Amino acid sequence: MDSKTYFKIRTQLDFKKKMPWTALFTDLFLTVSSSLSTVAFEKSLIASVFSISCLSILFFRSFGMMHEAVHGALHSRRGVNEVLGYIYGTLCFLPFQLWQKLHLDHHRWSGNFDKDPVMGVVRRYHDNPSLGFTESVLSFLWRAWVPVLATLQMIAFWKESFRLFKKEDRLKNGLALLPVLFWCALLTLAPLHFTAFVFAPALVIYLMLVEAINFPHHLSMEKAWGDQSFPLPEQYRTARTCHYPKWFTHFVLLNFNFHVEHHLFPNLPYRELPKAASLLENALESDYQSCSGFEWVRKNRQKPLRSVLLDESLTPGEIMPIPSASGMDS
Repeated sequence: MDSKTYFKIRTQLDFKKKMPWTALFTDLFLTVSSSLSTVAFEKSLIASVFSISCLSILFFRSFGMMHEAVHGALHSRRGVNEVLGYIYGTLCFLPFQLWQKLHLDHHRWSGNFDKDPVMGVVRRYHDNPSLGFTESVLSFLWRAWVPVLATLQMIAFWKESFRLFKKEDRLKNGLALLPVLFWCALLTLAPLHFTAFVFAPALVIYLMLVEAINFPHHLSMEKAWGDQSFPLPEQYRTARTCHYPKWFTHFVLLNFNFHVEHHLFPNLPYRELPKAASLLENALESDYQSCSGFEWVRKNRQKPLRSVLLDESLTPGEIMPIPSASGMDS
């Protein structure tokens, strides 16, 4: 896409930061509903299922809202964005400040095999022709729909957080530990049946969503390496938009699945992403990469994990260069 087309589309979008009151009240409703239905858990199976559903949806919506705060898209004031970012980061088990750094690096190096943080697990498979028993176990769990990769990714984020814990100032250290402190306190005080039969299943469902929704966005897309990077008007080459039922897209995902749109306009509020999608589909035509998210997951869960992660052009020990493109930085 040339710069003229890119900026023409940009002028048609609303980048104004408005407090998302509807989303905030929805999240409050999910919190209260899951809490109240948990009280009735021991007497009602329906109440327990409802509580698990509300909590798992709240977890993923919190991830989506934290993601908005990372890009400063929730409010025009930086302080409000950060407060909401820490709150929602706590609710989705992530240290807001660290994840912000990693995510912005992802946008800067999107598609770069060497530097994009999202490519970490792919690099591990590429650099090791065979991971032996570990690979067999991971591939089995992948086919069994067990969210082990999302779990390992979460652990990797926290390992990095504790590494920075020794170097950053005390205030930032304390804020980074908010999710740990909050959930340890809550689960310590909560009844055992809540932890075992409500919280644990909701957490597993959340991790399954993270793995299923995030993986299709960047696998088997064009790649750069070294110090090459794709500028904003070219990042449609590194991302893929996934389609789901509208209610699921808007209510659960907060439009996070409009990933081509997000990479081209990172600070665009989530409410505007569907509009950006219609404009980009017309502008990019056959270059617009999209798929059915559920169908992508269904097909790829049947494959060995290595074949899902590695492009056919990325055989072990070899990184195939991509053709240079107009507008690409080098």
